[in-house]
Amino acid sequence: MERSKSCKRCGTCCCNFPIFEHEAKKIQDYIKNKPDLLKKLFRRFDSNGCIFLLFGENGTWNCSIYDSGVRPLVCKVFGTKGLKELSCPQNCFVGTKYSRKQALELIDKNIAKSRPVGMMNEVMLPFVIRSLREEFMKDFMSK
Repeated sequence: MERSKSCKRCGTCCCNFPIFEHEAKKIQDYIKNKPDLLKKLFRRFDSNGCIFLLFGENGTWNCSIYDSGVRPLVCKVFGTKGLKELSCPQNCFVGTKYSRKQALELIDKNIAKSRPVGMMNEVMLPFVIRSLREEFMKDFMSK
């Protein structure tokens, strides 16, 4: 999906949100063997912002898993017209490839797949730290 042309990429909408078990597993499997991404994620960040949100050289915020196919559903349906809870706090992002009805159906299917396991950062930060520790140990032992 192409980002909205009206999105300023300010990062305000990329907040710490509930994540489902199957989504967390997909993300963990994806980043497990990505040491460069792991190192980028190990930084000081606002606990209200998503751990995968990185500040870019161009002065805007970028999702480090945007094009990976593992973004949580809430990110994919964000901006759906008619879903106030998923609208931009800065009023600049409108529209996704989903209609309101499709987005609600996808959300229902997501809920049926697994249970929420916590907030994104609470779930993913310990995993990232553990994975980084393993990566550093692997590098250290190979020298």
